[in-house]
Amino acid sequence: MAPPEGARGDLAGWLAGGLRLRVAPHAPARVVVDERTGTIVAGGDVHLLPAAVAHGSIKVIIRGQTQVSQPPPLSPGTTVTAPSAQISVQQGTSRMVLVQGAATLSDLAAALNTLGVPPRDLIAILEALEEAGALEAELVVI
Repeated sequence: MAPPEGARGDLAGWLAGGLRLRVAPHAPARVVVDERTGTIVAGGDVHLLPAAVAHGSIKVIIRGQTQVSQPPPLSPGTTVTAPSAQISVQQGTSRMVLVQGAATLSDLAAALNTLGVPPRDLIAILEALEEAGALEAELVVI
């Protein structure tokens, strides 16, 4: 990166200005689970990578898709894309289910909670997702 036109006469001062910048480090996502009480706390948007999930009689389907928003013709706007997820959870016969990316842990937890899935089963699913490398967070079980 080249210094701006006005800073070329004082490169040391320009570089020293960079030392005053405040940078917030990116903290890794973390999911904390209390096995005794069934409490699960996740920070931010913990994303799930594609995986297959089967646990007892729980069937989980999470499909990732990309939403595209285009501006009107001849307008100054730009096309933007955003990931989204469609989730459905059912209880029935156990089988493997593909979990596609762009889903978050909060989406999965909300879907499982609507079925009344006990915390112990949700914890087992989280542990399996982490073991498979599909949970984009550090899982801490206390």
